[in-house]
Amino acid sequence: MGFFNFNFVGHDEFDVGAKNNEGRLYRYVQLAGICVIIISAAILMFSTFRLIKLNSTGYGIVFSICIVGFTALAALPWVRVIERVKDKKFFIIAIVFLAIIGLCAVLWITCVWQIISIFNNVVYGEAEAVEQSVINSLNVIRASLIVSLQFGMVSNIVMNYIKYRKTLLPYQIMSGVSSFYIDFYISLLLTAFTITPHGMESVPYALHIISNGWVAAFFGIAVVTLSLSGIVFWRTDRRRLIITANTALENSGKTKDDSGAADGEKRSDDATGESALERMKKLRALLDEGLITQEEYDAKRNDILNSI
Repeated sequence: MGFFNFNFVGHDEFDVGAKNNEGRLYRYVQLAGICVIIISAAILMFSTFRLIKLNSTGYGIVFSICIVGFTALAALPWVRVIERVKDKKFFIIAIVFLAIIGLCAVLWITCVWQIISIFNNVVYGEAEAVEQSVINSLNVIRASLIVSLQFGMVSNIVMNYIKYRKTLLPYQIMSGVSSFYIDFYISLLLTAFTITPHGMESVPYALHIISNGWVAAFFGIAVVTLSLSGIVFWRTDRRRLIITANTALENSGKTKDDSGAADGEKRSDDATGESALERMKKLRALLDEGLITQEEYDAKRNDILNSI
């Protein structure tokens, strides 16, 4: 799921937006996010070369704005769902995930200001204040990482279901189980140590689990299976995109019926002269390979039957 090229290809409920020339909100959010990141990076670069001067508060504001830009890009897939969805339940799910993304953004902005607080205490404060600021910052950063991991896991599973529905189920299950295990292992790793004024103290049960050889081995397997399922999804999206583009080209290249054709005569959608049986076999093969959805299969099957 890339931030800059995320397309729902092959589902009726998402094709409606494309047919109606929608997608403006997606493009506006994408452009705004990119512009905010570029402006923030430029300000930081100017400050690095001492072309402009920023105090600690200024750095906090710039980094906070930069996080907002990345948040906008992270929200793009769910913005696309809101724009093109026909099913109300998916619209509600998208709103919930956008709210979670907003929560993650607030947490990371809090991390930025905690770090700014450490800097200010180092310059102007006492050693005790610095120590407490470091502890607070590390705890907030850890909480932000854990919450972001949970969101990433659930978002991956739900987005795959929305995109592929009943197709590629084995790979969806593989991806979901792998995501869950990776999330579990990393979350346990983050909670294996407690930060106190006396230093970092280990949590025995968590440390024992993550150091177990079997647990670590399955973590490596989960990373591999998640990567493989991601490759399958990427190849499927690419094939669907090619099929959709080829179909659009074929439809745009079709000539109109001869002016002498009888009124009420049906136009055949078979441009290759294939029989209905051959077209049905090819359609079934596309469904079995996961290149089209069940809804697309049913719609096209009805078209072929109506043309007989």
